[in-house]
Amino acid sequence: MADIIFSCIDCGANVIDDDEAISCDICERWQHRRCNTGITLRQYRRMVRQEIELPWSCDQCREHPAAVLDHTAAYEPAADEPTEPAADEPADYAANGIQDNSFNAHGDIRERPHIQNGELPDPPPNRNVIPDGPVTYEVVEGATRKGGQMLLGSDGYTYVVKRSNPVTGFVYWVCNVRSKAKHCSAWVNSMAKIV
Repeated sequence: MADIIFSCIDCGANVIDDDEAISCDICERWQHRRCNTGITLRQYRRMVRQEIELPWSCDQCREHPAAVLDHTAAYEPAADEPTEPAADEPADYAANGIQDNSFNAHGDIRERPHIQNGELPDPPPNRNVIPDGPVTYEVVEGATRKGGQMLLGSDGYTYVVKRSNPVTGFVYWVCNVRSKAKHCSAWVNSMAKIV
């Protein structure tokens, strides 16, 4: 679904990459899993992992399958009907004030670059390059959610205050990354200049 926006059959809201959505097996339109599909989260996740294949069709296709098939069937002009509109004749959809935005959603929509034999594209540049030289730090006031100080390092790390002593000016900074998946054990000590 990348780069193309579909509307949910049931609620009409956009179906984006992060949404849990199901494609109708008949009309191939999309519907959010939570919008009356009858598919549980467990079933959906097993379908995504390709552990099960669950046939599903939207309410419109279940209620009127012939109408949907007639609507989606390809139009073939009669033998005496011209296949191209005349140069001075406007297209039918323009005369009705409706723009035709239909497309065929089968297959990969992204064009792949043509690569000659032995010709490989350059790898993307490494964006995690640490600049040469000593790491410099800058204290930013009010940078945290609660309005506290944050220490920004030139190496890309950020630190928040763990402990401080206003009398001595000593500050113990800890790395700002706090999640179960990523752990940062970096820390910095600093002494404020006492005037």
